[in-house]
Amino acid sequence: MITDVAFAVEIFDESGVRLMGTTTDVLEQYIHAVKGQGEVVFGFDHVPLMDGRYLITVVIHTHDGGTVYDQREFEDSFQVMNPGQARGTVYFPVKIEHIFSF
Repeated sequence: MITDVAFAVEIFDESGVRLMGTTTDVLEQYIHAVKGQGEVVFGFDHVPLMDGRYLITVVIHTHDGGTVYDQREFEDSFQVMNPGQARGTVYFPVKIEHIFSF
């Protein structure tokens, strides 16, 4: 049984720039003990990314990050196909107001 454990996920663009990263500890979803097989799912309500391929790293480590139990670095990826014509990496919803003074 492992009692000092946290799970992490990070998302990178294709050039290796980290776009986000979080852990079960940061999200205050503490894992108190792990024994045998199991599953931790990081779910995203919204992924505000533009067109491109994005790389994923997942890590199981101690709470302080000093010991890494297991890691998959850049072995998994996902593709985003955004039908709009905006450019960049991250989509920021924009609201336009027309204010004219004559």
